[in-house]
Amino acid sequence: MYIAAYGEAPWNEALDPDSVRRYIRSFTDMDGFCAWRLSVEGEIAGVALGVIVPYTEGAFLRIEDLC
Repeated sequence: MYIAAYGEAPWNEALDPDSVRRYIRSFTDMDGFCAWRLSVEGEIAGVALGVIVPYTEGAFLRIEDLC
């Protein structure tokens, strides 16, 4: 899904599966990692990757990638 999303306009990125796996793994290995998926009729239709970031008065969610 990630390769298909970013391989199209306006990004037109040439990504290989191994580099995408490493990129996503860098998030999943982080403390505070969060992810959500959107499913339509049992199929994954979208994904959001985020990180809980500490702040002086609590924490906030920073969305890092959507596809």
